[in-house]
Amino acid sequence: MKRLLVAILAMGVLVGGEAMASNSRLAVMGSGDGNVALGAGDMTGSLFYNDAYNMFYNPAYVNDFGHWATIEKGLIGGASGGFVTGLGSMNLGLYFNRASATGHGMFPAGTGRPLDLILGGDTGIKWGVGLTWASQKASSTVNNNDLMLHAGVVVSDFEPFGEIRLLNSAGTPSVNFNTMGLGLKYHMNDWTPYALWTNSKTGSVTTTNHLALGVGHNHKVAEGVMMVCSAGIVKTMTGATTALGSADPTNRFLVPVSVAVEGAATSWLKLRGGFYYNLIDTVGDVSNTNLAQARVGGSLTFTNVDVDFAFGTGADTTGTGLPTAIDGPNVGFDSSTLAMLGVTYKY
Repeated sequence: MKRLLVAILAMGVLVGGEAMASNSRLAVMGSGDGNVALGAGDMTGSLFYNDAYNMFYNPAYVNDFGHWATIEKGLIGGASGGFVTGLGSMNLGLYFNRASATGHGMFPAGTGRPLDLILGGDTGIKWGVGLTWASQKASSTVNNNDLMLHAGVVVSDFEPFGEIRLLNSAGTPSVNFNTMGLGLKYHMNDWTPYALWTNSKTGSVTTTNHLALGVGHNHKVAEGVMMVCSAGIVKTMTGATTALGSADPTNRFLVPVSVAVEGAATSWLKLRGGFYYNLIDTVGDVSNTNLAQARVGGSLTFTNVDVDFAFGTGADTTGTGLPTAIDGPNVGFDSSTLAMLGVTYKY
């Protein structure tokens, strides 16, 4: 019986060796954009290593991880879930309640009901298109609507992607919100240079520009152990006012660096840890509060099921949905031991 259990667990590692999707994994490993350009407060994916949630910014990645279904709970978005399955020769993804699927703060927490629909295929060139939809009837006269189009391809080592907001209006009279973005990743052996630009407007006035440039490195430390690192430059220009800075209060400049390790501790347990640090982080002429984050998590792997988790205590003290509990000064086994938890089934 003991040998049979060991064999089953070992098979689970073989079947589940490919990195899958979870908020807790991305929160620990990092995204490479300073938690700014891809979507603050939401695990939209990573720019410098493979993860199934990368399909949200480049739908072509819906072809890379087979068929799976996931259920998530935790600080980011509260509760969410979705699946990827086959549709003839193509792959279809459907995801519910992604936290930052809608923008501009139109939808109060829990009211927008966002939905992501992704379709992709491989015809020698991997391609994908995605739609993100959310709506809210705020009153008898106010309807909030949001529709984003995403598209991307994978051609050899080049991976371009883009997005444009097709519909986004709110209020009476209606105010239009416009968003567009372009990005590119390039694989050069273990190195992944990347670039991302996004622009958002309220009416005809530019409210936010994001520009992120960086490079990631993936290194196999030992059998079953991977180290990922990234360094970048992120520039944010926004029309919003801020208490920080005086000469140029609308511009933020940061140089984020991160390093994370993920490896198998046993045949059924994978552990991961990540460290994130801004070498430079200024708004106008004034430095932001020093931000250093050390996060720890892991995965339990059983045949076709992964249970991902991230350790943390406390709660979302800012009310933003950001994973503040993961970055608290205390770690303990109490009622708030796990800040995030997700279950993914691969079939």
